[in-house]
Amino acid sequence: MSGAFFISLFPILLPLMAKRSLSPAGTASDSAEEEIIPHPALLSLIRPRPPITPPVVAPAAACQSTPRNNGAASQLDHDEHHTRADVDAYVDEDLQTHRIYLPTDVFLNVLLGVPDDLDSNDEFQAIIKAILVDPAYVTARAKFSSVCRLEKIQHENILYPGYVEMCNAAASVIATKDCRPSDLALWCRRQDPKRVLGSLAKLSPDAFSIYKKLCDGLRVDNANPDLLAWAHDQLWHDLKRFIKILDNGSTAPYVVLDKDGRDPRNLDMLLKAFAKYEERTGAPPVYSTELKATKRQIQSYADDLSTRPAKRSRTRVKLPGSDGNAPTLQAPTLHPQDDAIERHGASRHCARYALETLSSGGFRSHSFGILVGRNVMQVLYYDRSVIAVCEPFQMFDAQLQSSSSRDKDEHRFLALLICSQRASLAQRGIMDSLMPDPFLEVYSAYKEAVKPEPSFLFDKREIQLLVNNKTVIVTLGRIIMRQPGIIGRNTCVLEAKSDEWPGRELIIKISWPASSRVAENVFVDRIREAVTDGGEAAAWVLDHIPNVLHSQDFPLSADSPGTRLSEYLESSASFVADKSFSYETRVCRVSVHERLYSLDDLRKPSEYAQVFFDVLQVHRWIYDYPRILHRDLSVGNIMWHRRRGRICGVLNDFDLSSFRDSTGASSKQRTGTRPFLAHELHLPDSNGQPVIHLYRHDLESLFYIMVLLFCSHEMPTTDSPSLRVVKNSQYHSWFSMTDERLSEKKHKMLSSKYNDGLVPVPHHSFGAFGDWLKGLYVQLHTGVRFRTNAEVDSYDADVMDDEDQEQDSAPIAEEPQSQSFDDSTLGGAVSYAAFFQIMREFGKSRSAPRVKGKLAVMYPPKED
Repeated sequence: MSGAFFISLFPILLPLMAKRSLSPAGTASDSAEEEIIPHPALLSLIRPRPPITPPVVAPAAACQSTPRNNGAASQLDHDEHHTRADVDAYVDEDLQTHRIYLPTDVFLNVLLGVPDDLDSNDEFQAIIKAILVDPAYVTARAKFSSVCRLEKIQHENILYPGYVEMCNAAASVIATKDCRPSDLALWCRRQDPKRVLGSLAKLSPDAFSIYKKLCDGLRVDNANPDLLAWAHDQLWHDLKRFIKILDNGSTAPYVVLDKDGRDPRNLDMLLKAFAKYEERTGAPPVYSTELKATKRQIQSYADDLSTRPAKRSRTRVKLPGSDGNAPTLQAPTLHPQDDAIERHGASRHCARYALETLSSGGFRSHSFGILVGRNVMQVLYYDRSVIAVCEPFQMFDAQLQSSSSRDKDEHRFLALLICSQRASLAQRGIMDSLMPDPFLEVYSAYKEAVKPEPSFLFDKREIQLLVNNKTVIVTLGRIIMRQPGIIGRNTCVLEAKSDEWPGRELIIKISWPASSRVAENVFVDRIREAVTDGGEAAAWVLDHIPNVLHSQDFPLSADSPGTRLSEYLESSASFVADKSFSYETRVCRVSVHERLYSLDDLRKPSEYAQVFFDVLQVHRWIYDYPRILHRDLSVGNIMWHRRRGRICGVLNDFDLSSFRDSTGASSKQRTGTRPFLAHELHLPDSNGQPVIHLYRHDLESLFYIMVLLFCSHEMPTTDSPSLRVVKNSQYHSWFSMTDERLSEKKHKMLSSKYNDGLVPVPHHSFGAFGDWLKGLYVQLHTGVRFRTNAEVDSYDADVMDDEDQEQDSAPIAEEPQSQSFDDSTLGGAVSYAAFFQIMREFGKSRSAPRVKGKLAVMYPPKED
């Protein structure tokens, strides 16, 4: 699968998606304080779906459907080259739909392994006490604490030195106590303001935790320093000036109660998060940012997202000192919308870091990060099924001038560092069992292998597979396509070669499907069995399906954070408002295929026509005989190769397919890629359930693929070897619209009163497809009109004039007269026979060489 088609979309996608933010992406600073992003829920931008008058509907043969999942990885099906604006809309959806807010002790215990009995655990307490008296740690803590106590911090970078030195001093003590090599200790290294290598996102987390061995080998001269890449990251850190920017759980869709039934969004935590001053006898005045608000007001602010205009006012706050005098300072007044927007900006920033770690950092199962606001810390966890947010907790009591054995907050912070240092690579999300990672210890290995091009991240690296009970080595090459994302499959497709399959051009696909999802090779094997059963008459099908040579699953280990979280959510978790969250267990699935080619490698209109017509036919044959519905038709899944000297269209990627006879949901993964999704599938039905996926929905997807390809792109030429984006196409916005907006757009396109202005018009280089687009549009338009108004007197009177009726665009269906409406074909208008009749003739130019005036026919519609 090639990503070149999607690369061509970036000049259009970037400005469109960047409009979602209040400040342009890619500015000099990455701090959430400077880039304020409006949360969609706050701005009430969701538009309702257009009402549909339901006709009398007869039961339709249906394939199983699945609950909705708007994960980023299932939306952006393009090359590894992407900018942060390309994915922000989808990251927002992941945060809105898959974020779980966990109590501090639950998060630290379940995901990091901090013991429940920390206060009485002799092993941990011995290490904690050693850290607390370590001179380097004491000095660093005093430096960081003094900054945290400042009334006003001009820039977050003054927090970096003390924080980094604290983490590293603790790391040295932990390595000594654990008798581990110090060069393999996790070493915190400042990253900001240098951009991280490995993607075009241009992000700069404030610090990375990497092996000390790697850190010591970096060149640090200011003129030409060695820059870290996402492949080096094992734990990222982001520091902020304001505590209130940490996620307080007020907008989290799922909140877990602690063991005592306490809501982690409690008032004490909110008050503590603003470093409330506690008067101590003899203590000097300490400046704080306490808010003049009652507990009831703060609770209201946390729970109620008001629509009050965002503005920041200042209020005078007086803090008592030991001498009775009251120093005065400025403190921000809490405005719910204003603060919620800033918190969302910080959450989005952190999600970007996690996305890049998962998508550009090698083979990763999950990513950990730490968000720090002064002396308050929040740990974050991201995998392809959930975003887990830890309730904020103090790293230490900032009012204490030095460490105290009585400071339970500091014990918890140090226990977190201990567990982070002790974690295996797999527990840090690095799948070294699948493929050893050479970049974690030696910087030159990355520099020599990757150079400036991220697509060479895995070049010449080897992966071991078990094929027919023997170990097979597959050597990887350049990345062809990689989906950037958090929630979802996050598929990566690479060039490959292996002596096991000599003389074959290979690709290897690595993805993270749900463990319940049937593997692609199972569907392909079932198709091959059906071909065998069909004999010579069905042999043509083999030229139009992928050749999956091997498939193997690598499940997560029992002690991985994801496995532990899944078990906890299933067996022990209690949610606020009696909600529940079903964690979707995933596997790392590796499959080897013969290579196919993408649409942008074609050069003639007749080649495009034959490929699309081939896919229409093989899609229907697979639906009829092995009884499989593809469910994910997209521009990236229509491929081709040459067989016996001719181009054959191939229906690729059965990862989201289903057997028609199966019942129940096989995954929470969405079934389809948004721009190409049938208009009914964007939103749940009136009962909040997923719409049943029918055969005609795949036909509608096929139409949208042609619209987006032929109307928004110029055909490749010898001077331009790939598809070029047509400027100002009305369809470019489809790649950045929400489900609600895109459903509305498509529904309006198909249900409005017919006029030629609604018919998609191809670019002149694809002008031969004008008849196809008009004919298919008329069929879909007719079917939607049939469905929404079963009592229409005459379609041609309401929709088309007499002249149109005499043309080829007249609908291939008559208005159904019975009260029982066939929803599976929208009254007969959207059917295989109708699409076949329109597409078998191409452009009336007699350009298809093998069948005069018509394209090659392998599977004509069955007679009624």
